[in-house]
Amino acid sequence: MSEIILSYHDSLLRKSDCKLLRGNQWINDNIIEFYFEYLSNDLFKGKNLLAIGPSFAQLIKLTDSAEEMKELLMPLEIEKKDLVLIPINNHEDSTEAGGSHWSLLVLYVGSLKFEHYDSLMHSSNVCHAKQIAAKLNRLLRGDTLDLVIMTCNQQIDGYNCGIHVICNARAVCKKHFLHDTRHVRDIATEKAVRGCRDQLLLLIERLREEATAAAGELHQS
Repeated sequence: MSEIILSYHDSLLRKSDCKLLRGNQWINDNIIEFYFEYLSNDLFKGKNLLAIGPSFAQLIKLTDSAEEMKELLMPLEIEKKDLVLIPINNHEDSTEAGGSHWSLLVLYVGSLKFEHYDSLMHSSNVCHAKQIAAKLNRLLRGDTLDLVIMTCNQQIDGYNCGIHVICNARAVCKKHFLHDTRHVRDIATEKAVRGCRDQLLLLIERLREEATAAAGELHQS
């Protein structure tokens, strides 16, 4: 197992995770988990945001019992949130990691409206998004499921779907919390997607330096 680079709230990044950002490779759960933690705990700290990590989203999708779903989601207090972000993966096996595509499901709790952003518009991920949305809708006592397929910039490769999820998630937060009136595709532009990997590496390095400095100050006190 490779060296730990950063422990940040409930996420853990290793050297092998960061290596995925340095080339044309499919990013993994750990990177998305990290960035969703960053959205909640830093970039939009104090906002009524719930950014659910990939492993927990998969658990929601694969849990069939209504009672187990209720117990699983109760600690999240979704009904008290304004905005919920959920990464969607097309993997269907609960026993091992896998999957080949990421997309983003968004829930506006007040209106019980769901939006799905997919960088491959005709992928099968919409079926997985509907699975999770239907469960959350029932939990929150919604009537008819209100899920809208949204347009967003489309990937031109086979490996940047997770990067699109990160960019789209940040864009949705900007629209909702900062009242940015632009369309998501005009915030999460092709240029933003191209620069995202380098920005993530810089962010990880900055947070690592801050954590090291804080640990040094604590040791000296």
